[in-house]
Amino acid sequence: MLVSALLKPLVKLTARLVLLMVFFTVPALSQTGAQIESRLDKVDHKEITLWSEGVRLQGDIYKPKNLQPGDKLPGILLVHGWGGVKQHLQRAYGPQFAELGFIVLAFDYKGWGESDGPLLVPEALQPIEVSADIDLKAKHIRKIVNPLSMVADARAALHYLAGEPQVMSNNIGVWGTSLGGGVALVTSANDNRVKAYVDQIGAVNFKANLDMITDGMVRRWETQRARGKSPNTLALKRRLFPV
Repeated sequence: MLVSALLKPLVKLTARLVLLMVFFTVPALSQTGAQIESRLDKVDHKEITLWSEGVRLQGDIYKPKNLQPGDKLPGILLVHGWGGVKQHLQRAYGPQFAELGFIVLAFDYKGWGESDGPLLVPEALQPIEVSADIDLKAKHIRKIVNPLSMVADARAALHYLAGEPQVMSNNIGVWGTSLGGGVALVTSANDNRVKAYVDQIGAVNFKANLDMITDGMVRRWETQRARGKSPNTLALKRRLFPV
């Protein structure tokens, strides 16, 4: 009886997420710019800044209009896929979920969209005893697919969403698409505040997908990172997207 009672909120939230995903996907993706603006007019939308591993990320929060200070609603974290940006989720999901009574957060990964990327400083910094402002020349790293970094970003976004005053911090759903489906899975499985998880067009054959990433590839990427270089994922891209 107790287990059944505990599962009811999870099942209801999961079912709502799945149904919303099915009903909104096709019509939402075909919306014009004017239709998107019309959707945004129906909800409260604000741009936010959050931090992940010392890097500034940009995000969007969508809420139903006319919320009162004491109102509490479930939250949904949206996680985009390989090469995606949060703006794509504005087109298809963010405002629609908010219209139906959720508080929604979408964000850009490090180095993608409007978020900052990691900085690579080629020269050693002068050791100092206290924090201080400094001027330096650095390489701004962009558009690197790093699943571990992406999971860290999603976790940071989840923490931010849970900290929103009107969010029910222990009743959050995580929705991910494509590569973001895997990121969302790892994020959800390691946080008991998450009560629902939806994977849209994520990996359907994990063995085949993982076989594309050989141990040698991973070691080369980690070696490049340790030596201050940008990981070269071109070989993996060619396997996944052959011309």
